[in-house]
Amino acid sequence: CTSSADNKDPKRTATSADILVKWVKGSFSAANTNCDYNPQGGSLPQESMVYFSKYFTPYLIEDFARFTNIYYLQSNGVELGTTPEEIKVFLGMLITRVLKKIGEKSTRIPTIADSMSAKRF
Repeated sequence: CTSSADNKDPKRTATSADILVKWVKGSFSAANTNCDYNPQGGSLPQESMVYFSKYFTPYLIEDFARFTNIYYLQSNGVELGTTPEEIKVFLGMLITRVLKKIGEKSTRIPTIADSMSAKRF
């Protein structure tokens, strides 16, 4: 494919009228359009804590606890004493959406309900 605009003013851009296309007759060779995608397997689902730790690093959890305590102290004049472990439990409660049903026997999840009282939450 050549363009007649190649030898003219360099500031001028080629238009479709300037481009010359030379077609060549030959045999058609079709491309393979079969879907040959073979996934290479994958990994088994991990424990929920593995996924949680990818988004909430230990440093982030520690910062949440520290800044929660700073805020509470500034607001109330008393230390709250929130620990990083309590922050993990709190986030777990929010993520699993069981806040309203923690006390109900039919929806109680012991690992969450036994970790922190509703009053402490």
